[in-house]
Parts: sequence; structure tokens; C-alpha cells
Amino acid sequence: MYKKYQVFISSTYTDLIEERQQAVEAVLNANHIPAGMELFKAGSLDQLQTIERWIDESDIYMLILGGRYGTLEPKSKKSYTHLEFEYALNSGKPIFALVLTDDMLKVKSLGSNVRDEDVYEKMNHEKYLEFKEYVAGHNRVVSMIKNIDQIKAEVFGSINEIERFNRLKGWIREDDPSLVKNNDNLEQKTKDLIDTNKQLMTRIKELEQLSTSSLQIGEYTYDEILNALTSKYVQLDEEFLNQMNHEMTMNPTLLQLLLQNLLTLLNGIPTGTKDPVGLLLLDNLIPVLLSLDMVELKDIELINLGPFKFKKWTLNKNGRTFIGKIQVGTIDVSGHV
Repeated sequence: MYKKYQVFISSTYTDLIEERQQAVEAVLNANHIPAGMELFKAGSLDQLQTIERWIDESDIYMLILGGRYGTLEPKSKKSYTHLEFEYALNSGKPIFALVLTDDMLKVKSLGSNVRDEDVYEKMNHEKYLEFKEYVAGHNRVVSMIKNIDQIKAEVFGSINEIERFNRLKGWIREDDPSLVKNNDNLEQKTKDLIDTNKQLMTRIKELEQLSTSSLQIGEYTYDEILNALTSKYVQLDEEFLNQMNHEMTMNPTLLQLLLQNLLTLLNGIPTGTKDPVGLLLLDNLIPVLLSLDMVELKDIELINLGPFKFKKWTLNKNGRTFIGKIQVGTIDVSGHV
């Protein structure tokens, strides 16, 4: 049975955008699912309860700690990142932390147009030091990060180590032979994932404000890929929509189609599929992704059919990088700064 794990990524925000990007890409490259508070707006008790629910439903909690403590939650006077870590720890969630070294923080502070307060905590320095000591407590899995290139390897290693010593629930493909049909728990997780994708789509306009016009992904810039996927629509008739076992909008853009079917693309779409959604993606989305060098063909070996091999379309490195950038964003919608 192959499982994908949902990894909740917690950190302060504007000071750790590049580090979060590296962490998200590492989770995607490991064929797992990143989750974080980019998807949510903060500032209410209901929002804190939503954060806690997403931590509960994640398999692993990852903290990235730089030199900032973050925005204080008014009632507790603790930062949102502190509250997330505390909740994950108290709920028994498998945790690992990436802590930036003093040398790395110094390098970040020497960047162009970077002020000391952009990197180091000024307002709540004592609270930051107490939190940093709390994170490095007894029997905690903590990696000291000396440079940004170290992050991906540490994420891979920590996830593998946690998987070895913990029984994680994870996500299982619907057609996995070991999966019991009509499993209520899986159906609920699927609904939750659909809700997540809806929230991602509502952030598209905000993410378009990113200063990513110069970001090169393969032969194309981020903006060129974004424009290609948001300028084209797919017209779906009502009869097709009624046949679907998950929600779709009537005339989605290619970007909406990509985000709504992210798990399908990560798992791969067999070239000979007869599934209506798979055919829809093969006819409309895959040709455009192929022209943008975001997908690749991989072999599928089916043991029961002897030496026969089938192929499937799946996101390649460029595709996963683009998805990682979409999920990270640069706009604070979570109460993290």
C-alpha cells in the first residue's frame, strides 16, 4: 500500500518565503502533500480552530524557525507560530524543526534592501528566545540550517525518519487494492482536499501580485506559465458535470483544472485511461502542460500482466516547482509576518 502524507508547514512569513518554497518543493518531490496557513485568513477564534483542525488532519508537523517571533495572538500574547507548534506538540503529532543558524541569519540580514528588523526579532526578543529554547527541548528532532540548499535534504531525511518510527494514516489512492470501498474516512479526506483546492483558487488573484516575472521555470517564466494557464478555459456541459463524483466549475481555466486535480496529476494519468476526468485532462490540460515542459511520460509496470508496460502522464520537476510557488505565495493571509 502506497501512502502520501500531508505535511503541515509552520513558520513566520515574510522573512522565510524562500525557505518555505524549498520546503514545499521538497515535500512535493517526495510525492507528499504540503499544507500551510497561506490558504487561510487569520484573526478570529474560528480561524484558530480551523488551524487546529488542519494540524489534526495532517500526518506530520514541520516548523521553520528563523530570527523572528511573529505576530502575537491577542488573547494568549503568543505568536501564531508558537501556538501552532504548541498545539501540534500537545496533540502528539510527529514534529521536526528546521532552525536557521546565526550565521545564516547574518547572511540574510546583509541582503540588499534588508533591515535588521526584517530578519531579527526586535519587539518581543525575550519571547523569541524562550520559544527557540522550547523548540529545542528534550527528544525533539531539530536540524540546524546553515544555508538554504540544506533544507530539501533535511526535509527528505526527517520525513523518512518519522515514517520509520510512527504509524501514519496518510492518503491512499482510491483504486489501491488494499483500500476498502466506500471508506467513510477516505471520503471525508477527499472532501477536505476539495475544500482546500477551492481555497487555493480563491487565492489565485492574490498570488498574481507576486513579483515573480523574472522567475525562470525551465524555458518559461512563472508569469508566462501563469498567463498560459489562466487565459484558456474548458467548456463543460451539465451532463458531464453530473457524472462527476467530485465538484467542478462549469467553465474552469486550465489553472483551476490543474489545482482541482493536483493529486491525480501527482499520481499520474494512464495514457489508456477511460476515466472521464482523466480523458478531460488528457484532451485539454496535458497538451498545454507538455508545451510548457511541465509533464513527462513514465512507465507503469503491472505485475499481473507480466512484461507489459503502460505509460502515465505526471508532473515533472518544472511542474512541481510551479505548483510549489503557487502554494507558497508571498502574501500574508494567516497572521504570520
